[in-house]
Amino acid sequence: MESERRPVRKAIDNAKIRARAAVRRRAADMTAEQVEKATDEAHMHERIRSRLCETEDDVRAIGIAVAEHTEWRRIGYVMEEEGLEVYDPERDPTAVRWAREETERERQAQARQDGAAKMVLTVPLAGETYRQLRACAGAHGITPQRLIGLLAERVGTTPGGLVEVAPFAVESGADIDK
Repeated sequence: MESERRPVRKAIDNAKIRARAAVRRRAADMTAEQVEKATDEAHMHERIRSRLCETEDDVRAIGIAVAEHTEWRRIGYVMEEEGLEVYDPERDPTAVRWAREETERERQAQARQDGAAKMVLTVPLAGETYRQLRACAGAHGITPQRLIGLLAERVGTTPGGLVEVAPFAVESGADIDK
């Protein structure tokens, strides 16, 4: 159950991070009065959203509204502490740190993706299996390599550790899902 909640929790956390970043972009070059007005609007939006909590999407929306309101309050505090006439994300130490961290996360994600794209899997096929694969691919106007690629895109494992391929259809020369 906990492992099922982890992807949802991560998606909500990512949505909050994006919402705070959007607030900082919007706040750039705003005066203290404008930030205060936006903070009041965000507070009102948070209160309205908190009254509607029936679905998982509502919970996500409330979390985002809270994150936005909190970010507006934090920006007002930073402006006061740093003596800023207008908000400048480059003069906000926390925003600078978060931007650095986000850049690093993106770099790591890209490195993981690049590493995954470079992975090569070699699977020896028995003669009869390869002949059947060639016949199937030929019947649909695609190459055996393309058919293997389609199979690989849909491969998964069962809880018992068996390899399985999700059902799909191939129309002559074109790929069609299910």
